[in-house]
Amino acid sequence: MKKVLAGILAILMALSLAACGRKTEADLVNDAMKRFDALQNGELTVTVTLSSEQGIVEGFDAVTKETLTFVRDGRQTDALYRSETAMGDETVVTEMKMQGGKVYSLVEGAWQEQGDAGGSFAPFGGRLKNGIAVVTTTEWDTGTEYTFEMNEKALADLNKQAPEGQQVLESSATYLVNPEGLLVGQRVTSRASVTVDGKTDQLFSETETTLTAWNQPDVTIE
Repeated sequence: MKKVLAGILAILMALSLAACGRKTEADLVNDAMKRFDALQNGELTVTVTLSSEQGIVEGFDAVTKETLTFVRDGRQTDALYRSETAMGDETVVTEMKMQGGKVYSLVEGAWQEQGDAGGSFAPFGGRLKNGIAVVTTTEWDTGTEYTFEMNEKALADLNKQAPEGQQVLESSATYLVNPEGLLVGQRVTSRASVTVDGKTDQLFSETETTLTAWNQPDVTIE
């Protein structure tokens, strides 16, 4: 069940949002993503918080803290990743890296190849598109914040794909663009309902990603 729900949450994060024609808020965020894609290197922190009202889905409630360092060379991106997931009294640590187009995991102090990296490196998700969100804009000293809240039609379309017994009730994505036009932060939140053995629970998800440093000298992935 947790794996199935994670699939829904992944759909939410990857879904495109916004409008067309003039230079829309989505266009501005997409421009900021392009600037992120042009960085030579960077460091990111990610916090993923999963919680439920009733605890019906076993093992769902957890907090994961991640750090990620990446280096780009042409079309290739190398990255070093570490995560700590706290579930009750248990903490699970994972360390991985992408290097030379391969993925490696750290097992008992040694890097073991897991296969090809595949896909693109997109920690902030894909580009924003047309028509499935209500957009609000807030100005801060640190930049401009754009919040895209999925509208009712988009939620209805999404829920047509959801497994039986699961419904996404609301979802939003907030992007922080600094004064130089670079995307430096993202927060994705969602609320869903799930029914298991006749019992219904509400599940909450929040993923906050922050770019903490970029284009630093002498950054390498070993």
